[in-house]
Amino acid sequence: MSDEGWTLGTLYKHLNERLDQMEARAIERDSMNKERFAAAKERVEMALVSSEKAITKAEAASDKRFDSVNEFRKTLSDIVATFIPRGEYMAQHNALSDRVQIIAENQTKSQAATEGRSKGVSMVAVIVSGAIAIMASLAAIGSFIMFVFFHGSK
Repeated sequence: MSDEGWTLGTLYKHLNERLDQMEARAIERDSMNKERFAAAKERVEMALVSSEKAITKAEAASDKRFDSVNEFRKTLSDIVATFIPRGEYMAQHNALSDRVQIIAENQTKSQAATEGRSKGVSMVAVIVSGAIAIMASLAAIGSFIMFVFFHGSK
């Protein structure tokens, strides 16, 4: 600048230089902002891809867990299907108990009819017969349970 001071021409020139500088800074800032936005966009897209992968893995793990839960439920259903119902068991048990009682009564009657034998021999016969009857009853119960267990679920 000259010592003359500001003139309209120098002021115009000075303001144009300042505007050019401001415009250059604005363009530079705009360029930097575009780069920052592009980098931010890229990070957001990477985060979305990562979250989608995580969601896919979580869904797969959840499906696998529910598959094992359903398999466990099916196993329990299969096991329960092989059990004998309480009413059916009680009916069979009562029938067998009645048979054992009848056999015991018959043994008592038979013992009274054969008084010629000694009491010791008669008692042994009753005990052995009772034991055989109980074993036969237990075998019948066992075979019934085994039958129901192996053939009941079909």
